[in-house]
Amino acid sequence: MITILSWNIQNGQGVDGIVSLDRIANTILEMCDPDIICLQEVSINCKLLDGSRPDQVKQLSNLFSDYKPFFGPAYDIQGDGGEGREKYGNLILSRVPVLSFFNHKLPRLVGSSIRQMPRQLIEITVQTPLFPLCIMTTHLEYHSETQRYAQLKRILSINKEINNLTKFPPLFDTNGPYAK
Repeated sequence: MITILSWNIQNGQGVDGIVSLDRIANTILEMCDPDIICLQEVSINCKLLDGSRPDQVKQLSNLFSDYKPFFGPAYDIQGDGGEGREKYGNLILSRVPVLSFFNHKLPRLVGSSIRQMPRQLIEITVQTPLFPLCIMTTHLEYHSETQRYAQLKRILSINKEINNLTKFPPLFDTNGPYAK
């Protein structure tokens, strides 16, 4: 059996306003011994409420050193005042062998009166003892039902693509540039 934990960590900030990835890591390990951890709202070099600009992917990778990290940024922009690039998105940590990793952008509706953050979905395929297993994590738009609906349609499309590839895997030319 594979144990999967999913959590929107909100940049590591607790309900008390304190940012602590150590506390989040301890809470995860107190809840269960997950094989795969899916985390939403993880940042690299984004200014937090306390003024810090941590690399949360690196910190979480260190806290879960037995896991391989797979980070998918929803956005990757130049920070204010030359502070370096800011990245914000989702992270999957896996101690199960990962066969593939993809970062899918989700649709944003043009012309909405609601300010929207870019959204994306991480897809990994892991090798379980019995079969490959596809795992996806995302953080859908909160403020717009129309936006969420468009994002869900794209997720269903991605899932259909994955299922079609499973049924009909691509053929590779054993002599060409894409030979294994």
